[in-house]
Amino acid sequence: MSISFSVYTFRNPRYTFKRLAGCMHLITAATTFVLIEVVSNGADFSRAHLLSIFPLASVWYHGFSFYLAWYVCFQYGVAGLTFLICSRKRKSLNIMNEDGTMLADDEYQVMGRM
Repeated sequence: MSISFSVYTFRNPRYTFKRLAGCMHLITAATTFVLIEVVSNGADFSRAHLLSIFPLASVWYHGFSFYLAWYVCFQYGVAGLTFLICSRKRKSLNIMNEDGTMLADDEYQVMGRM
């Protein structure tokens, strides 16, 4: 869902959609982090309490998928923070009136249809 919100945000650049995409990325990062911790603590618990599965002389090591999961968690966190930081309202600097003159900073501007 977070990636689909991100794609939708690039097609419709409204700040609320960017904030929603950023929150979804952060939720995905938090969920990935929880999953990594559950797997790690489950292995530690099994090693400490289930000696039939992990004998005393066995060695536990993490494979490539464990480090890849940490990388994915980090990337989702960075993407979420980036979307949240870049989600502020922006006013264009070079807005022109209908007659071709530049719009003043304090002048009223109609954004939609009339």
